[in-house]
Amino acid sequence: MGPRGIVLATLALLLGGASTAAVVSIAQAQLEKARAAGVTPAALDVARRSALGMFYSDADTQAALLDAPLPLVVLFWLSVWLAPALVWLVGYDAIAGELQGRTLRYAAPRVRREAFYVGKAASTFASAFATAAAMHGAVWIVLLAQGSVGDPLSALLWGVKFLGALGAITAAWTGVAVLASGLMDTSGSALLAVAGAFAALFFTGFLVPRTVGLDPQLARALLALYPNGYDAWLLSPELGRAAAALLGCLTFAAAPTAAGAAWLARRDI
Repeated sequence: MGPRGIVLATLALLLGGASTAAVVSIAQAQLEKARAAGVTPAALDVARRSALGMFYSDADTQAALLDAPLPLVVLFWLSVWLAPALVWLVGYDAIAGELQGRTLRYAAPRVRREAFYVGKAASTFASAFATAAAMHGAVWIVLLAQGSVGDPLSALLWGVKFLGALGAITAAWTGVAVLASGLMDTSGSALLAVAGAFAALFFTGFLVPRTVGLDPQLARALLALYPNGYDAWLLSPELGRAAAALLGCLTFAAAPTAAGAAWLARRDI
């Protein structure tokens, strides 16, 4: 990991840890009030659903997360929102940097351009996901030391599940980022191009579907254009929903990668 990766990892650890601690304290305060009032287990479930509702409005997802350690739920939710920023900073120059430095010309005789592109996409994903995983690992250690996650084995299993879902979302953003980078010739233009592509997905797949009066079918179709929107379904106990979300993420990862590799193979460098 280079200097930029070390800086990113440090920022992710600090931001993720501080944000998780702040949001968890708010959510757990609601549960502690309910316990102090001597409410029934059923009422505690209602309070826990209310806390989970701060992050996920889908009832099925709330039900699936009732047994999950709340700090890990918060950590996952924050990580999903941080994923585009991590991928953007790690991968904006994945291809454009090679084109700007003319290094691809020297690599071309020894490796096919398609393989070079796929390798760059894979390394970008690995760097971004490793940074996120490091943040999760550090927070896990602190939470386990504090006894804030209950049974350690259950917490570990939930942690692996959350990391798997985060990996799928990170792969989706990586596919888009590396394609946008490959369309540019310089790192500076790629930085803006990746940011523009991500902003377009956020606007089209997150903001527009929530517009009042929008046709419900059109809104559902637009929601599929935003990788972060798959997080709730990835955690769903319904196999069909989880599979559909995974397929959506893999499509975001694979389709732009295939298009970018084909473009790089044909362009003049």
